[in-house]
Amino acid sequence: MRKLFLLFVALLATTALRAYDFKSGDLYYKITSTSKPYTVEVVYQEYSSSENYYGLTTVVIPDTITYDGNTYSVTSIGQSAFEQCSSLTSVIIGDSVKSINLGAFGMCQNLTSLVIGNSVTSIIQCAFAYCTSLTNVIIPNSVTEIDWGAFWECSGLTHLTIGKNVTFINQKAFADCCNLTSITLLAEAPPTCSNDAWDGTFENVSSSTPIYVPCGCVDAYKNADGWNSFYNIQELLSGYNLEVYTKISDMGVAQVDKNSVCGAQISATANYGYHFTQWNDGVTDNPRIFVITQDTTFTAEFAPNQYTITTVSADEEMGYTEGDTVANYLEYITLSAIANYGYHFVEWSDYTYENPRVVQVTEDMTYTAIFEKNLYNISLQSNNGTIESVTQAAYLDNVTMMAVADYGYHFTRWSDGVKDNPRTFVITQDTAFTAEFAQTYSGQCGDNLYWGYANDTLTITGTGAMYDARPWGLFVNEIHKIVLPTGITHIGKDAFQDCIGLRDIDLPYTLETIGDYSFNGCRRLITINCYPILPPIAESTSFSNYSANLYAPCDNLEEYKYDMVFGQFKYFECIGSESVITDGTVITPGSTDVTITWPTDENADTYTILIMKGEEIFCRLLFNKDGQLLNIAFAPGRNGQNRALYAAQTANGLRFTVTGLEEKTKYGYDVSAQDEGDNTLSSYTGEFTTMGGTAVEDILQNTINYQKIFRDGQLLILHNGKTYTLMGAPIQ
Repeated sequence: MRKLFLLFVALLATTALRAYDFKSGDLYYKITSTSKPYTVEVVYQEYSSSENYYGLTTVVIPDTITYDGNTYSVTSIGQSAFEQCSSLTSVIIGDSVKSINLGAFGMCQNLTSLVIGNSVTSIIQCAFAYCTSLTNVIIPNSVTEIDWGAFWECSGLTHLTIGKNVTFINQKAFADCCNLTSITLLAEAPPTCSNDAWDGTFENVSSSTPIYVPCGCVDAYKNADGWNSFYNIQELLSGYNLEVYTKISDMGVAQVDKNSVCGAQISATANYGYHFTQWNDGVTDNPRIFVITQDTTFTAEFAPNQYTITTVSADEEMGYTEGDTVANYLEYITLSAIANYGYHFVEWSDYTYENPRVVQVTEDMTYTAIFEKNLYNISLQSNNGTIESVTQAAYLDNVTMMAVADYGYHFTRWSDGVKDNPRTFVITQDTAFTAEFAQTYSGQCGDNLYWGYANDTLTITGTGAMYDARPWGLFVNEIHKIVLPTGITHIGKDAFQDCIGLRDIDLPYTLETIGDYSFNGCRRLITINCYPILPPIAESTSFSNYSANLYAPCDNLEEYKYDMVFGQFKYFECIGSESVITDGTVITPGSTDVTITWPTDENADTYTILIMKGEEIFCRLLFNKDGQLLNIAFAPGRNGQNRALYAAQTANGLRFTVTGLEEKTKYGYDVSAQDEGDNTLSSYTGEFTTMGGTAVEDILQNTINYQKIFRDGQLLILHNGKTYTLMGAPIQ
């Protein structure tokens, strides 16, 4: 670029040598107007050994000059007038000069002092280019434009002031003025300039250079093309010193935010835990804005913050807290947590276990005391039995304990007289209980069969054949109920003879033989539910009351009628299969229906029951958690009727009956519980077989004590106070 510039100036110098009209002092002038007002231009002379300017050190351009009896105003400095005057150090341009033309002082490398007169309106191209020793330039308010390269590569320039009437600054006007430390602009409207990367007004001038502008004009400059490349634009500085301090340095700092000709601003910033209170003269404004009229000093004063300390209980039923207060930053306070009866303090919410505790105040803070229930011991004692229970529980917990008698004994009461067993109580302190038992007659009645008597009930447990004996004979008259286990194969001789209180008996389907006199003398026995498919082998003396009602499997009723022993019974009735029990689900089949009882799940939202006939879906039922029937879908061609809208609530869960099944048919079932997301919580599957239908007329063929009745549009049979369908199924 420098070479191009030198070539440019050399061409100018060789194409138009300046003629002059007269010389005055060290300067040559050319008359530019011969009529009033007379004007002249300072021009440069031809290069010659005697009349060049290389010896000049100071140039003063006067306002006027007299020649040949006339007074001339000096209005311009000609093109290249002082170009390359290497000895020139100081230039003063008078107030009558209006323009400084192309290259007028170009490459005056030792020029250090420059005063531009107050009438100059334009500074033409390269007027002061390469004046590398200039350090401070003030462009007067009279100037309206600064042309291309006017101060190009004035590399020594540190301070630049541009007058308020400058509206246009051409490309490269201050290019390569790379040592500028401040630029002051007096114009309120940003002068037009260029920020082109290769040909910008301030090419190679640091974008961090402070730009000082008139009051209220910072935003305008920040948003103006060319100026928006500078990021340190601020208002003009005032001429007075302004200093700020802090009274206690640990509490905060103070600073000068702005010190401009249009006002000053100071602010104080408190350190954490403190706050500003006032300046040393009592003023509390922060930040504080004022007009500075002299050198000024301020001191910022601070004080500790006050913080609110709050204590709360995580559960007010368990305990309460003390220590709520308002305290200064870094003060120490004491907090306490007090537990109510039945509870104890565990920790604070910040995982501190100390109580009471001392804390240092650093901020608004809430401390939560966490309590827990006390654990109390439960001491249990018993003779002739055991107690199933926890031995430790939390305050107000429900504790359930159950006394389990040893073989041959039964529970009578607890040491405090309560007879509930199992027993549930609420624990409030360390507690002791003793379970009291009384002897129960019991023993072995088969190789793998055992008996026990309690509360009028004789219970047989185990599997296999019973001994031909009657070990419970001493209290035979007190027995009202006999429970036989599935798995028993033989009832011993004389086993239940003379149990006069026995009214009904269930004979499990595993039973194969019944000994002599087993039920002889049981004269009040009126109902025998006999579940074996084939009649058990019995003796004619096994029973004495053949007027009892004999319930036998519908499919095998004929076998019972023609049996030598069971055929003696006067009244035969049809009985369904024994209930199928799977993990708490009870399936009770009839001839054309099935009753399903299933356990409930507290997490269930719906229950689905699926009944299959082989690979075919017979029906699908959907219930909500309360047992309401939401949907029932039968297979095509099925005619099941279910009038109930709800499944019945029972002690064992929900119960519902599905009708429309076929007689003597095997079905599969699936009962499942689902949560709200239709995830299966539990599922029970199995099979059952419906009963065979037997007409009441056949069942009651040897009796005349029955009649046909109509109820709810249905033909039913009334016999001995009981109601049956035409197929012989009893109606509850």
